[in-house]
Amino acid sequence: MSRNPRSVGRRSSCRAMVVQAESGYNLRVLLTPNQAEYVLEELQGYASPRDVENNCQVSCFERIWESQAILDSSACASLNYQLSRFLETLPHKLAHREGDELTRHIIDPYLHPLIYGRTLAYNLAREGFLRPELVPDTTDSTSPDFLSQKFACLPCDFLISQDGTAKALSYINNLHPCYSTLYHHFEELLSKCVPMFEHVLTDLHADNPNKERIQGPSSSAEWEEAGASRFFVRLRGLLCV
Repeated sequence: MSRNPRSVGRRSSCRAMVVQAESGYNLRVLLTPNQAEYVLEELQGYASPRDVENNCQVSCFERIWESQAILDSSACASLNYQLSRFLETLPHKLAHREGDELTRHIIDPYLHPLIYGRTLAYNLAREGFLRPELVPDTTDSTSPDFLSQKFACLPCDFLISQDGTAKALSYINNLHPCYSTLYHHFEELLSKCVPMFEHVLTDLHADNPNKERIQGPSSSAEWEEAGASRFFVRLRGLLCV
């Protein structure tokens, strides 16, 4: 990491740093002034793209964004409380054990899905009439292996307004609308995620190439998605979860 390899052996000009290894032991590391400057500039480079307003930052790789505290402590406590209340109403059959771990599905999308030939839907040809939902035609699909011929999960659409606020447009399958507080928390959580979605889409856009802060040979492969500009849109529309 040193910019001046000849200065590595000069102990008189080295600075001592204590770092914690994965084993938990503290290691004393000697760095030259150039090496210490390099480390500080590296840390500054990682901190510079941080989005302080939305409390998110670039993750371990470029084009990946993360947030370690997307909700404040009050919102997290309220969300956990509402989820605990909702869990008390769930049947025990939604719990299954794998080894020593017990897992409970909070909202299971496969519990009451749309079943082709049985689930009734409005008939578009006859207003006000219901008919069994038919199996979709997959002849024009590019990946029919990923489409079930028996059932489909029922999504919930969220409207993303111009200010980035998410609003549920329908009920969430297996979550009764009487749990309005949970709906509010989910809307708040998605709203907090919108800035990260936009950062990722912006980084992926063909007009925004990834600029390396440290020039030199790299082992990472350069890739370019065909027609990337056609798929880039501002995240101001519908989210489906």
